[in-house]
Amino acid sequence: MNKVLIDNNFPSLTNSLISMDLSCIYKRSKHNFSGEISISSPWDSKINNMNNESMLSIHSIILSYGYDIVSNQRLFIFPFIGFSSNVGSLKLSNSTIESKDFNTTLLSYNHQNSYSVSTPSFVIGLQGNYNICKRFVMGMKLGYNFSSNSTAQWMMENGNTLNNGPSVNLGGFYSRISIGYKIRN
Repeated sequence: MNKVLIDNNFPSLTNSLISMDLSCIYKRSKHNFSGEISISSPWDSKINNMNNESMLSIHSIILSYGYDIVSNQRLFIFPFIGFSSNVGSLKLSNSTIESKDFNTTLLSYNHQNSYSVSTPSFVIGLQGNYNICKRFVMGMKLGYNFSSNSTAQWMMENGNTLNNGPSVNLGGFYSRISIGYKIRN
């Protein structure tokens, strides 16, 4: 993907993203069933000396199962396996005029295209949760998202499908720290 962007005068994409997640764990004895929705984006986009900008964000839904290897009143740790559906959204734009005036920016040339691609994947990892007090929980998750290089059909924001799109891998290592609320004991 980065080679295609660089060959077309756009900056390469960043390798690290920050995410916001919403997850839920249903715990039955030592069994943990979880669902997670994640939206990941870079800290900022990259702009090159031609005012071309590249930014990739990823939206994921992960369903997983784990079994406790450590479990007591305050702490439970479990390895997990699961499946994920990932959608990558690529935004490419060019702005030739930089201004702090609203009307000037409306009149300036600003060209932008958005593309998306979807990939399924397999996830594995280790998660630990610690009960800070009766209802509040702090957690840490380390995992790997095995996503094959996708040559799936790229789509533009208007719904048109595109041929000859670059292959992209939306997977990789991830870590998360979370603070949560326990609904019941």
